[in-house]
Amino acid sequence: MNILFGISGSVSAFKTISLIRLFIKDGHSCNAIITNGGLSFIKPELLVALGCKTYTDHNLDMSDYTHAMSHISLSRWADKILVIPASANIIAKISNGLADDLLSQTLLACEDLSKISIAPAMNVNMLNNPFTQYNLKKLRNVGYKIIESESGLQACGDIGSGRLSEPEDLYKIFKLEQNFLCMKVLITVGATVEDIDGVRYLSNYSSGKMGLSLIKELLIRGAAVTVLKAKVSIDFSIVSSKLNIIDTLSAIDMNKAMLEHAPNSDIFIACAAVADYRIKEKFEHKIKKTDETISLEFVKNPDVLKTCKEAYPNIFAVGFAAESQNLKQYALAKLKSKNLDMIIANDISVLSKDYTSVIILSKSGNELCLNNISKQEVAKNILDEIKNHKI
Repeated sequence: MNILFGISGSVSAFKTISLIRLFIKDGHSCNAIITNGGLSFIKPELLVALGCKTYTDHNLDMSDYTHAMSHISLSRWADKILVIPASANIIAKISNGLADDLLSQTLLACEDLSKISIAPAMNVNMLNNPFTQYNLKKLRNVGYKIIESESGLQACGDIGSGRLSEPEDLYKIFKLEQNFLCMKVLITVGATVEDIDGVRYLSNYSSGKMGLSLIKELLIRGAAVTVLKAKVSIDFSIVSSKLNIIDTLSAIDMNKAMLEHAPNSDIFIACAAVADYRIKEKFEHKIKKTDETISLEFVKNPDVLKTCKEAYPNIFAVGFAAESQNLKQYALAKLKSKNLDMIIANDISVLSKDYTSVIILSKSGNELCLNNISKQEVAKNILDEIKNHKI
């Protein structure tokens, strides 16, 4: 794997020497960009001696085309970009789209945000500053991976978060991140739409937040992801070369796309809220308000999840059960009736919310309860459980 390191101005920059050594020892090809701030703490010769080609703003001849295009070539060369350590300054640059040095230009030129990981390292007060926290939130929301810092005694004498983890721990994090490498995952997200007439439709309150959290986590872990996307009420602007998004507005559209893509998938996650019924006969024109009441006849939609498992019994199938009562009981019944490998039960009150409580139930009998945590954290736990039961 080609790993590009971005080393910015932090006293912990020396830790990247040992980290790069670990990557090279494990057979990875490493390049590095050191910012002007980073040069105050680490010399390029130290990395070059390890076999890591190193770039700075000082060793580029901008009259040379190859040098001038380094930000493009490096962003394309890298399979993974690790900004370690990431100062408050480089974090602010990235989050605001600034590009005034080689590292910020390379990051801005990278079209696959899921391959970028950022490890903040700075004074605790700088890290907790509202501007820094806002910048980190912006980066998370668009698909960057943020490696959380440790708490402890800092070089300045303060005590708190902002310490860069030790090289061995950072390397373990990277290895764990990639535990879905070579996996092909098919996932449904959002709320299906069933047309009534030219302007009206039947749908539900599912926002797509849980599905998007799963997609982001899958990409971070190295999976190739195909998304069958119904109606969503959130920003879905996530970019990755390993991501394929297919619009499937209705249950019939989604079922058809599932049958096409499931044979090439290892895992199917049915996160979308699919309408159980549709109008038997869609009205060609807008229904006019004439009578006091109106009767509509409904027919059953295909069960996308059940159909998938029946057609492709070897696929690892994960379902969701959004219920208003008897949560665990109904989820277990669905797990059995659809022959699923895993199901996530949640109360319907969490639809469109940022935080949720779920019960993860597996075919093997395992049960994991998670209470009032973010959907991104739920996504991490779901994928951990899938990995533990699939392999």
